[in-house]
Amino acid sequence: VSDGEGGAFVIWTTDAHIHAQKLDRFGYTQWNDELGGGGVDVCGPVWDTCYVIIEEDYTLIASDNSGGVYVMYNTVCYLDSPLWGVVTTYIQHIDSAGNRLWGPSGVEPMINPVYETRSLGIVNDGNGGIFVVYHHGASGTGVNETYVQHLDYDGNFLWGNSGIYLTSTDRKSTRLNSSHIPLSRMPSSA
Repeated sequence: VSDGEGGAFVIWTTDAHIHAQKLDRFGYTQWNDELGGGGVDVCGPVWDTCYVIIEEDYTLIASDNSGGVYVMYNTVCYLDSPLWGVVTTYIQHIDSAGNRLWGPSGVEPMINPVYETRSLGIVNDGNGGIFVVYHHGASGTGVNETYVQHLDYDGNFLWGNSGIYLTSTDRKSTRLNSSHIPLSRMPSSA
């Protein structure tokens, strides 16, 4: 994703970590190395009660138009078995100096989700905040409820505790159509 100044933000995963790096217009790295692998650790060392993997296909980024970046990602926490895990979506804001602004792991797109969440899209709102689209799994129904949430630069929810409900789809069709179009491809006026 462009940084708006001729450079770019890039992200990649290693083990249970997401790395972010800012490149200037000449391709030089701008953020210090935290883990020995380059860049900054987006999610920090916060999980000590389960084995975590990062869902790479659902990791999305958007510029904050101030030299920083938003990263929306999913974790899968395996508690008792490697065959069953709980998916949780987080959004992290990294400033122009490479500092995590929204705590060690970021914020979830809704307050106290009852079921698992999964990221679908992210776009800059043109005022330093973001719009995020996510699924919230409804227990026992096999249905994903889709929401959009608006967060400001500081991570405050602007559209209530859950955001705005959009629609429900069955999990099977959602999984089969997971080639979602990230909102970062949409114009910022959307």
